[in-house]
Amino acid sequence: TEPVMVSVNEIVDAMKNLEKDNFREKLAIKENDSIEIQKISEGFNDMTERIYHLIGQVKQSALEQKNAEISALEAQIDPHFLYNTLDAIVWLAEAGEQKKVVSMVGSLSDFFRISLNQGQDILDVREELQHVRSYLTIQKMRYNEKLRYEIDLDPQTEDCLLPKLILQPLVENAIYHGIKVKQQGGTVRI
Repeated sequence: TEPVMVSVNEIVDAMKNLEKDNFREKLAIKENDSIEIQKISEGFNDMTERIYHLIGQVKQSALEQKNAEISALEAQIDPHFLYNTLDAIVWLAEAGEQKKVVSMVGSLSDFFRISLNQGQDILDVREELQHVRSYLTIQKMRYNEKLRYEIDLDPQTEDCLLPKLILQPLVENAIYHGIKVKQQGGTVRI
């Protein structure tokens, strides 16, 4: 029988597979291969293994960075918002506005339930808009007639996925940097 050896064509084919992000394919190193082909095959296999691990590290690092950014954003939003909301609830309770207190506490509960989202970073549009509605309900009670809002949702988009807390910071900025400073108030349209 004729010895089986890795051919140059097999090496070229393996390199083409790398272009398709197939980093797990290895060249078989056979005793009958020439020393040069064995060294090329070993080098190729080592290189693909290192690339595979480096890509994994880059993906993990990007994921950790994204999670850190989201956590920083959540930590930045929660304390001020929570303090202001609880302060408004106290004022409403002292004024005997029981229905408004119940509504505001319910909205605050929904807001944080969705914010926490059982550790998930992805929500569907329906959940994200519920989160924004809870936030707007609370802000509406704080700003009364100064704040108006409209939400127009295409029903076909309700199940689309997006990162959590992507809309609420935009709405918050619209209120604090747009509507709050205007004497006549304004409308947030989503």
